[in-house]
Order: sequence, then structure tokens, then C-alpha cells
Amino acid sequence: MLQRKKKKGINNVYGKIAAVIIDKHRRSSSFRVGSMLFTRTPEDTTPISNSNSLVVEVPLARSHVAVPAGWVLGIEVDLYVEIPNDNNEKPKHLNVTLTSDKQTKETVDNPKGTGIEVKVITTWSPYENPSPQLSSPVQVTTDW
Repeated sequence: MLQRKKKKGINNVYGKIAAVIIDKHRRSSSFRVGSMLFTRTPEDTTPISNSNSLVVEVPLARSHVAVPAGWVLGIEVDLYVEIPNDNNEKPKHLNVTLTSDKQTKETVDNPKGTGIEVKVITTWSPYENPSPQLSSPVQVTTDW
């Protein structure tokens, strides 16, 4: 979810959002690139139905990610947000990584100078896998 702090809303959103699995200070070799949750180019922006909207839920390609027990979910946000204005202002660049473990339900960051809050809400649930593994994964649902 993206939320503007000022009175002007959001017109369009483009860029990338990826889920990565992190074990303390390193990434999983399986997810070096991450699982892409959102990808749009400047030519293929996601228009916001109400340009005066201060809160925007970014439509994700998927909202479930398997995270092995003991690992942390990282959501890498690299988005450009177009704000309606009369001065042809450049889009606001949001480049943050929000991390979430089993105890974290909501993660928030306010990239400096953007006036936009980035929020990830996670729901952790057990995941049953019939094949044996070293540690059992959990399923994470992310709402924007």
C-alpha cells in the first residue's frame, strides 16, 4: 500500500516489487533475483482510478510466498509514483526493502523526500508440504 502524506493524490505507479527470502544477513541462493510481485514500465503504468486518492493498493501478480521456517521475508520496492501537478514534476522514486518475520504483521517505511508511506501487511500461516524438508515452510499473504 502507498499513502501520500500531502493533499495531492497519486496518478500512476510503475517499477518493480520483488519478494526475497533472507537469513539474517544474506539472501537465499534460490531467490537471488526474488519473486516478482509487480512489474510495470513507464509505458505500461498502473493508472489509479481516482487521482485524488491518497491511499493506493498496488495490484500484485501474486500475494503468496513460501518462506522457510527461521527465515525472513523481504519486500524490495523500487517504484516510481506520478503525482498530479501543474509543474511537470518528476515521479517520486521509492527504493526501500521492508522485512517481515513471523512476529511482524505490518512493516512501514517513509522514503526521505517523497512524502509517501510504503506499507506491507503480512499474514503468516502454516503450510503443509507432503515432501520432507529440512525445515517446514510457512505461507505468507501480503496485502497492499
